[in-house]
Amino acid sequence: MTGERAEESPSRARYAAFEPHRTSTLARAVDHWRPVHDWAERQVWDLIARSRIRLHPAYVLGWGRLSCRACIFGSPAQ
Repeated sequence: MTGERAEESPSRARYAAFEPHRTSTLARAVDHWRPVHDWAERQVWDLIARSRIRLHPAYVLGWGRLSCRACIFGSPAQ
């Protein structure tokens, strides 16, 4: 289960919301589910607010995304 959303990029828009994972084999079935794929960013933040989920500290610091430690899309401040 991962959190990619279609509106994040044209590439992510082509992802399926549910599909066999690339590690799936004949001996082991692995599914890949993107439950928020069709959601707008506002829907994600609204759910977080309604559910009173504590934000990751990086969002509190103003980062726009969380990913790998050395994400190429991060800013110099990150």
